[in-house]
Amino acid sequence: MPKEKIAQTSRLVNLPLELLMHIFSYILESSVGAKNEKEKWPTKIKEVGTLAQTCRRFYQILEPQLNLQAKQLLLHVLQGDAANAEKMFTINPELLFIEATAPEYAAGIDEAGNAVHRIVRASPYRAALGAGDKDLLTKMEVHFDKVGNFGTTHNPQGKTGWEMAKVQFYEQFPNGIVDYPESAYYAKFNALAAAITEDLVLRQTQDYIPAIVKNPSETTKALLVQLRNDFLPKEAVTSGHHFNLNHLLKAFEVYNAHWDEWNWNQRSLFWCQVIGYVERLVPAVDAQAFCMGLYYLLEQKQPLARGFKLENWGVNGADFYFPASGGAGGLGFDFGIYIAAAAWGGPYSLAWEGTHRFIEQLCRAKTSGLDSFKQHLEQPAHRQEQRQGRTARQCVIL
Repeated sequence: MPKEKIAQTSRLVNLPLELLMHIFSYILESSVGAKNEKEKWPTKIKEVGTLAQTCRRFYQILEPQLNLQAKQLLLHVLQGDAANAEKMFTINPELLFIEATAPEYAAGIDEAGNAVHRIVRASPYRAALGAGDKDLLTKMEVHFDKVGNFGTTHNPQGKTGWEMAKVQFYEQFPNGIVDYPESAYYAKFNALAAAITEDLVLRQTQDYIPAIVKNPSETTKALLVQLRNDFLPKEAVTSGHHFNLNHLLKAFEVYNAHWDEWNWNQRSLFWCQVIGYVERLVPAVDAQAFCMGLYYLLEQKQPLARGFKLENWGVNGADFYFPASGGAGGLGFDFGIYIAAAAWGGPYSLAWEGTHRFIEQLCRAKTSGLDSFKQHLEQPAHRQEQRQGRTARQCVIL
């Protein structure tokens, strides 16, 4: 840096805090050249990032702004909004590694009918790891080289972007990448299936009657309430996978096993209030995979489509998978979602072993993708080779 610029910066740094706060406030609020708030936010992200990297004092002053921007980026990551997330971390990659707290779309319903969202406390980068969003991780790693390496509150040891990525990877997965564990709810799914099988209310007619499905026996009702309470998000997620997809796999397994012996009312209750309810709790990136259809993602190798629209739009008043409605209605109550091919919602579905197979394949693909990503972090030579030979590409969750 030229001597005159160093002198100018030095004089600015030594100004009283109140005056610096006033100057920064004016810069951030004016966002020269921006015509409206929508145009202002990219400029603000860039200005905050640039000023914060000037020196430690500026960083400390602007730290609250960085924290707010990191929270917004975290929200984009958790909600599968890859386009806006990429815009933010492209402008300021430092935001990738700043911890924040935000809700996912995933939500259970408590006994009062209130939506209880799963909360994640992590950096945006770690949130992408926990969700298994390899598509977004691949976009993030392009910017690791651009992260500064001077000591700050968020990076006290002055690590590089790649070093931060490696450290936070093991914070997210302290025991390394592990397969999704066996579902702890398999026995409860089977107990509920047994109650449905014996439920005289559901068995009174072979015809599908929604009013009957809504009012099963007290035994069945009690088991459903208990299951919802068991799945209700409680503590904030701080490490590991955000959700165990084996819960959904086992729910489909039980549904398929009992399909032949059940009538349409019994099938509908399990399909809507068990499978549909578990579907409410998957990460946004998995819901997007379901909406495009696992067959197209995993078998046809098509790039992940970032959307939540249901194919049979308007089913039971729902056009989209997420955000799911609150209260005792919508996904998890009135309908479940068929996920093997292009997603559609309905009060029941045919049994098909392919869905079970696709979920198994998705679990393997996500853990394999995370393991592959870890290799990038462990092999500097491989990273250099990637930077030199990287071409624009779309990635599925592999």
